[in-house]
Amino acid sequence: MKKLIIIILFIFLLACQKSEKLSLSSKLIDDASIKSYDLINEQVTTVHSMEASKAKKLVGVLESIDFKAVDFFQGFGSDQIYSIEFQPYYEGSFIFTKNLIVTDEGKIFSYDDDRLIKILEEYFEDDTYIDQLTWFVNQRYISIVNEEWFPEYLIEYDGHKETSLDVSMSLNIDHDTQELTIIIENRDEVKVDTGLAYDLDVNLDGKWYNISNVGKNNITMAFDALGFTIFPNMNQDFNHDLEYILPLPAGRYRVRQEISYGNKRRYVSQEFLISDD
Repeated sequence: MKKLIIIILFIFLLACQKSEKLSLSSKLIDDASIKSYDLINEQVTTVHSMEASKAKKLVGVLESIDFKAVDFFQGFGSDQIYSIEFQPYYEGSFIFTKNLIVTDEGKIFSYDDDRLIKILEEYFEDDTYIDQLTWFVNQRYISIVNEEWFPEYLIEYDGHKETSLDVSMSLNIDHDTQELTIIIENRDEVKVDTGLAYDLDVNLDGKWYNISNVGKNNITMAFDALGFTIFPNMNQDFNHDLEYILPLPAGRYRVRQEISYGNKRRYVSQEFLISDD
């Protein structure tokens, strides 16, 4: 009996050693955004601008839960997925189900505590609105696993069509400086308008998926709201830094940039490859 008690105590101590706590600076947190993802209908239920007292309560629940590290991500195994994004932004963003959580550092933990889900469901009852599902927070850490694409949570591109005008894009990617130069050439008789913003897509099994938010440290592409008019027989160059979104797995990609003319919105694009080398 004594040996049995010692064995049980040893197993308990091992289990305690493997558990971890999340540490957040609750005194700094002044806001939070929580979301509930509906993968079947491609919608997201969102609560914005959670007041500081509620955000701090949420922090308290997160910090009190015992988490256990998971070595390999194999999907959430659930269509009911939530996320939390704290403000200031450096306090973290988390995506999770009732038994798994992914941090903004790409760490994956399991847990067995229903308080987190319950408190979120209470908030959704008070203040929500429905929006179109475009992407998840922490996209990089659930979509790139072991340097390969894990496309289960990527959203297939379903937006504007490619332009029929005589307008084209070419690219110059300098891998040493990690600089991307986009050149849009207008050989048509119609002037077109565009901006600095561009999108990045990956081709998986013949389908294009937008990955503009698959950036290091969960950084989403952000651009100045500058507009440019490209007149007939003129070119326009755009210079961007690719450092924050690299490295990407080997594959087929494209840069896509929206142009408008009259009341039409279309895009121009150019593909490029990333090799295993």
